[in-house]
Amino acid sequence: MGGMDYSCNPHWKGFATLLPNYWLAETSQALALMRLGRQSAERERISSIN
Repeated sequence: MGGMDYSCNPHWKGFATLLPNYWLAETSQALALMRLGRQSAERERISSIN
């Protein structure tokens, strides 16, 4: 992705400058929760197999 994408869309430019910190925090939190959920789901599946 080049800088051209940003200059073409001023709305995205403002969005990208406002939200990255918030978005990164939310996304990393969501990913961590998803990872935890997947781990517990696999643990349950494994324990039900045994």
